[in-house]
Amino acid sequence: MSEKARSIIKQYGFRSPIEIDVEAIAALRGAFVREETLEGCDGRLIRIGSQGIIAVKTGMPEEGRKRFTIAHELGHFELHALGIETIICVSKDFQAWAPRTNTRETEANQFAAELLMPESMFKPLCQNDTPSLDLIEGLAKQFRTSLTATALRYITFSPYRCAIIQSKEDKIEWSHCTESFGYRLENRTPLDLDCLATDFFKGNRIVSGIQPVVASSWIRNNKIGPLAFVKEQSWGFKTYGTVLSLLWLDTVFEKEEEADEDDYY
Repeated sequence: MSEKARSIIKQYGFRSPIEIDVEAIAALRGAFVREETLEGCDGRLIRIGSQGIIAVKTGMPEEGRKRFTIAHELGHFELHALGIETIICVSKDFQAWAPRTNTRETEANQFAAELLMPESMFKPLCQNDTPSLDLIEGLAKQFRTSLTATALRYITFSPYRCAIIQSKEDKIEWSHCTESFGYRLENRTPLDLDCLATDFFKGNRIVSGIQPVVASSWIRNNKIGPLAFVKEQSWGFKTYGTVLSLLWLDTVFEKEEEADEDDYY
């Protein structure tokens, strides 16, 4: 579904992130944006024929979250809504990113990601610097997108073996990994005491910066030896009661991984 967003970027000749005014784009496409006091949802699309109204929840604390909500609803407008239809989107709908789940919400998220963070502009910025939440935060500021949406987009294009994880109530809520990451992270798995993220839920301050942690604190795999370490950086958000974590399997881990596999076999 990124093709539709890509064609819009090309049609209007956008060449830099600052030019991407999502409300103006929506208006040009026939969908007008307004804020409303929505109950139980973040965004709503009402379409009648070729015209639509995109409502976003009043008082969203982040510009990036508001912009992504608008782009997500515009995705529904462009891809799904026919005739007279109302589409209501709750918070979990904006977490539907798995490429193999071919749902309307996933398609709307893919559209929004490409519209706000076009591959031609975003991908080159992911190739050189080593992974970190600081890098992702810088990209979020440049593209005026939320940290979470930017992190997920980064995972799409990063050349490194990385994973982004959101934790809540001391458990993994969801995770997304680069294709090369090589390991599965299970949702609803309790956080290990040795990972940095769990400090947030214990009421402690998370150690700043990207730090080595025991690999088994995140990866449950009997091929990973007890001396293997991964790089972790975690940020806690009291407003949402969540932690966003970046894992990076760097070259040191890859050497340990290779040695562990030799021992295993």
